[in-house]
Amino acid sequence: MLSAEIHKDLTRYHAKVVGGLSARALVCSALALACGLAVGGYLTWVLGLPYEEISIFIYASTIPLWALGFWEPDGMRPETWLPLFVRQHLGASRLAYETRNRVTAAYDDNERRAHATSREYQAFAKRQRGIDLWEPDCPAE
Repeated sequence: MLSAEIHKDLTRYHAKVVGGLSARALVCSALALACGLAVGGYLTWVLGLPYEEISIFIYASTIPLWALGFWEPDGMRPETWLPLFVRQHLGASRLAYETRNRVTAAYDDNERRAHATSREYQAFAKRQRGIDLWEPDCPAE
């Protein structure tokens, strides 16, 4: 019988371009190869260092680029995850609590009482059903 693999979560599916690599993995691998050739060529032909001494520099320059093509933090692609991470850790993610002074508190209380006794609010409250809208400051009907 013929069968085909179906992914349970289609949002995690990544189209494969060449050799089982997604487009991002292919581009990152190509960039890592180009970076390795550039670093190796510079260290070998310009600085004249032997290969035994430059291999660690080639690895150090290519592995981060190569890994970026396959890295999926928290199940998300880096281009989706990185802006969220930056906004969470570098943005203003703190709430500032302020105490109310007596003048502001008295003004807010007067506004609330005026709203609760206004005709518009009374008409609105009459149309609503439920005890959750009942306020003790409202006059009885």
